[in-house]
Amino acid sequence: MSFSTSFAALLVAALSVQTLAAPLTAKIGSDGSQANRQAIENAMPVANQKIKNMQAVIGSSNAKSHPAVRKAFGNDANVGKIGKTVDKLANGRIVVPHTDSAPGVTEGATNPRNGHVTFGSTFYQSGKSSNSRAGTIIHEASHALGKTVDAFDRNGKPYKYGESLPSDKVRAGVQVGYKDSNMDSLKASSSKKMHHNADSYRVFADECPEAREDLFERAMLEDDIEIREFLFRRACKPGAKGVKAPAGKATPAKTAPKAAAAKPATKPAAPKGGRK
Repeated sequence: MSFSTSFAALLVAALSVQTLAAPLTAKIGSDGSQANRQAIENAMPVANQKIKNMQAVIGSSNAKSHPAVRKAFGNDANVGKIGKTVDKLANGRIVVPHTDSAPGVTEGATNPRNGHVTFGSTFYQSGKSSNSRAGTIIHEASHALGKTVDAFDRNGKPYKYGESLPSDKVRAGVQVGYKDSNMDSLKASSSKKMHHNADSYRVFADECPEAREDLFERAMLEDDIEIREFLFRRACKPGAKGVKAPAGKATPAKTAPKAAAAKPATKPAAPKGGRK
């Protein structure tokens, strides 16, 4: 077998594996509101696109210095550990036993004993976007599939998955890794351990380049060459929904103008009181 034939065979095999990779799925119980069930189902494709974007960023050669990684995990993130959790999200399944609003839960909660995910009144509220719900799904899926946590001790050490927290959290110095709680201080003091933090994956998903619509425009705003090429490849993929190559740009990677500074991603505000 010649080198070129061997390389072609390996390439086809690699593409086949990529094609067969299963997305994040949700096994949803039959009990509960049909409207709430539909809300979950509508958010799942959005969550999976976010996860693909996460994979593109964390798999790039300069992932550690990428703005999305720094925003979510800090300046000294363990990109290897992050990548493993993102891969679990990309190929896993969460179990949602029912679609009723779980008592005492605002956004979502994961039972550490069985990994079951339930959602709360804020998650199901009318008018909430699928984009926001997708972020909550990613947060909870990181608990269920990656054994991530929400709480760290006063020294920035994560509590173990399923471990009971001190009854007096304030006195014990418990820090919560939600974006609207202690995430920034934890990133500054414990970046190497932030791959354990569930809400970092939600923030990471929001900060990664959008790749659902108008991929050419988004690619030309991206500074990172590898991510820009990834977006161009997706834009050129036959059957890409809502995407048309601009006239005269049959080979966008060669003809695209120098990328402008990336615009900051628009992020939904995390609800007050945390994800739970």
